[in-house]
Amino acid sequence: MIKKMFTFVLVFSMMLYFAQFLGNAKSNQSQKHQGYQFEFLENVPQPKIIDPEKIKERHEWIQQQIAHIWEKTHNPKAVDAFFNEKNGFINVPVKQPMNSSQDISIQSDGSTQVTMYTPTISYDSYTGEYIFQGKMKWKTGTDSCSTPYWYNDITSEGNVGGYDEMGIWLNTSSNMMLTDHFLQTFYRYPTRPGHGSTTVTQPKDWFSGGVVFQNQDKSQYDFVDYTCTSKNWDYSWDSTVITMYIKLTGSKSGTFELHSQVGHSWSSTTINSLGISTSGVSVGWSSSSNKWEIESPAKYWTP
Repeated sequence: MIKKMFTFVLVFSMMLYFAQFLGNAKSNQSQKHQGYQFEFLENVPQPKIIDPEKIKERHEWIQQQIAHIWEKTHNPKAVDAFFNEKNGFINVPVKQPMNSSQDISIQSDGSTQVTMYTPTISYDSYTGEYIFQGKMKWKTGTDSCSTPYWYNDITSEGNVGGYDEMGIWLNTSSNMMLTDHFLQTFYRYPTRPGHGSTTVTQPKDWFSGGVVFQNQDKSQYDFVDYTCTSKNWDYSWDSTVITMYIKLTGSKSGTFELHSQVGHSWSSTTINSLGISTSGVSVGWSSSSNKWEIESPAKYWTP
C-alpha cells in the first residue's frame, strides 16, 4: 500500500513538473515572438517611378546614403533622419511591445554586448514600396580604452569564428512581394585603409515578408596605439544595417509585427543551416557553445 502511494505521488509530481515546464516554454516562446506592432498606411500617393531601372537606381542611392551616414556618424538616429519627407519618404509608426525595453542587449554570458535598435518603417512615395530596417551595434566596456566587446572574441587576424547572420521579418506574408534587400556591415574605424563597409545582396533565405543573410565577420590589425591595444584591432561586424523593400499586391489591414535578429559565432563554431519564415529565423549551429542569438525587442537569449 505504501509502495503504491509512493508511486502515485512520484508520477503526480512528475506530471506537475512537466506541466509547469511546458507552460514556461510556451510563455518564453510567446515573449520571444512578440515584435514591434505597426499598420500599413491606408492612403498613400501613387508611385512617381515605375521604370525598373530607375527604381534600381533609387535603391542604390539609398544604399549609398546609408553607408555614407553610418560611416560618418555611427548613429542610427542619423540614418533614420535621412528617411524624411524631403527625400520622399513617409514615416510609418511602430509601437513598442509591452514589457520590453527599446534596446535589448543580452548575450549568452548574460552581459550587455550589443544593442539591437528599434526597427524602422518608411514608405517610399517615389517607388510605392515599404522599407523595413533593423540595426545592430556592439557596445564598449567601461574601461579607459572603451574596449568593444567583440575584442574578446578575436584571437588572430582574419575570420572570427564562422558565419554571422542577420534577419528581418514580418509575421505575415500574404498580398505582398519582397522586391529588394541588402545587408550592410561596418568596421569600427572606417577611415583606415580597407576598413570600409561591405554590402551583401545575396540572401541565404527569404520569403515575401522577410529575409536573412549570412556573412563572414573578420578582424584586421593596424598598429596605431601603444596604450590601448584594442584600438589596433578592427572588426567588420562592429555594426550592421539590414534593409528590405516590400510592395503590397493587395489590401492589407490590421496590426502586424516587425522583428530583427542577429546571430554571432566565434572560435570554431559556424552556421550549418539558416532559414526564415513568419515564425522567425532558424539557425543550425555547428556547436552548442561559442555562439549567441539576439532578437529585438523580445527579452530572451539563446546560448
